[in-house]
Amino acid sequence: MEGVGNSSDIANLFADKYEELYSSVPYDHADMASLKVEIMSAVEEYNEECVVSFNDVVEAVNRLKLGKNDGFTGLSTDHVINGCDELFVHVSLLFSSMLVHGSVFDDLLVSSIVPIHKGKPF
Repeated sequence: MEGVGNSSDIANLFADKYEELYSSVPYDHADMASLKVEIMSAVEEYNEECVVSFNDVVEAVNRLKLGKNDGFTGLSTDHVINGCDELFVHVSLLFSSMLVHGSVFDDLLVSSIVPIHKGKPF
C-alpha cells in the first residue's frame, strides 16, 4: 500500500475500495422488486415453520468464540456466552418473530469488517 502511512490513511483506503466494490455491480430495480415480492411470499407461506427454539440458540451460543466484539454497540460474545437461560428464551422469541414477520431491527443490519494485518508492522 504505497503512499499509505498511518491508520487514518489505511481506513480511508479500505473505505474507498469497498465503496468502489459495492457500487460496481449494476442491477435492475424491477428485478429487485420482483425478487423481494417472491421472498416475502415464501416467508409468509412458511411462517409456521419459522421457529428458532431455545435449543437452537443454546447450540449457536456454544459455538461462539470468547472475546469477540461487535464494533458497534460495545457488546462482546462474552456477554452472550455468560447469559442466563431467560436471555436465550428471549433471543429465540425475538428471532422467531423476526422470521415470521419478515422484519429485522436496523441495528441488526450493521456489520463491521476488521482487517487483520498479516505482514510486517508499518
